Amino acid sequence: MGSSAEGSPAAVSCTAPHSESTAPDSPGPRSRKRVLKILELLQQFLNSGSQTVTIGENIGRYLGSPVLFGTYLWDSGWPYHLSCRREPCVCRVSHTQREVSMAEQEPTAEQLAQIAAENEEDEHSVNYKPPAQKSIQEIQELDKDDESLRKYKEALLGRVAVSTDPNVPNVVVTRLTLVCSTAPGPLELDLTGDLESFKKQSFVLKEGVEYRIKISFRVNREIVSGMKYIQHTYRKGVKIDKTDYMVGSYGPRAEEYEFLTPMEEAPKGMLARGSYNIKSRFTDDDKTDHLSWEWNLTIKKEWKD
Repeated sequence: MGSSAEGSPAAVSCTAPHSESTAPDSPGPRSRKRVLKILELLQQFLNSGSQTVTIGENIGRYLGSPVLFGTYLWDSGWPYHLSCRREPCVCRVSHTQREVSMAEQEPTAEQLAQIAAENEEDEHSVNYKPPAQKSIQEIQELDKDDESLRKYKEALLGRVAVSTDPNVPNVVVTRLTLVCSTAPGPLELDLTGDLESFKKQSFVLKEGVEYRIKISFRVNREIVSGMKYIQHTYRKGVKIDKTDYMVGSYGPRAEEYEFLTPMEEAPKGMLARGSYNIKSRFTDDDKTDHLSWEWNLTIKKEWKD
């Protein structure tokens, strides 16, 4: 990415009449470095035509000035002028006439750590106890003389030919697919083959596109309750996101099931581009690890660049 429009870096002024602790540093290399980091974060905003951008309090502290957090608005009359008013301070970011190159670069370890901290969720355990598991045969034997109940169970479970082969896994996860209408080709992982090979390849996803994850799986013998798809995302070894998807409860059948996640938007911007390592796991209420695998995703400016 080249320099931002007409001129670039910024002058930052923050005044806090009632608090000396929020006053900015005196001009120097460290202050200039903070200004450049602010410009990196605002680069997308300046080029997007959006009307507002929000800087979180943690990001503000990371940039070295806790008073920088807030929502920035376009000032009318001058296109590259941003201001944030937050009592008791007034913070202003505005362009000067000097030219500065905004070269595209990988995020630093500190930036990744900050992203990880902002995305970290409290994982407090809840007092949920899954019901005792019953086999298909036990369910079919219950109240078998009740004709209406028998028909009801048959409608729910179908005419199931239960496999008793202990060598056949009850749940078999067969495929992961990235469903994206604008992708130039299929984005699919065959999960019945060599899972280690996925570590040497990577999906390419264009920044900003909408996509969904589809998991295909079979249930062979018994009802499985509370299945979940769990996904941890890493950047340069730092965990930046954890997502849990509730898949649900499923009974055995010959046909595959398919689970689709909600629509998501791929990250975008120069800090978002690059390689991500994803650790996926398919589990259930009993914490059975039906399948765990790793795969890679690369966010690029275009599908092929």
